[in-house]
Amino acid sequence: MNNQQTFTAILTHNTRTKRLNNKHILMVDIHYADTGDIFRDHCWIEESNELMQFQPKTNLYKNKISFTAKIKNYMSLNGEKLTLTKLSDIKKIK
Repeated sequence: MNNQQTFTAILTHNTRTKRLNNKHILMVDIHYADTGDIFRDHCWIEESNELMQFQPKTNLYKNKISFTAKIKNYMSLNGEKLTLTKLSDIKKIK
């Protein structure tokens, strides 16, 4: 099954470090690009060199981006949730 999808989202300056010192960047307002339906209201995405090129330098700005990513299930304290991994083809939207 191919679960690669194209999305749009707002990329913020906010970061946090999760276990194993992996830095994550906050993405909000994540939508499927083809339908416009909401995927998640927010998602913490593992930092990558490609993604950092689009991250705002301060909290005064947010960048709208489009990208392709793989959908991944994970368990949280509140049950099963979805997140995004393997982001590629990232572009800034004006």
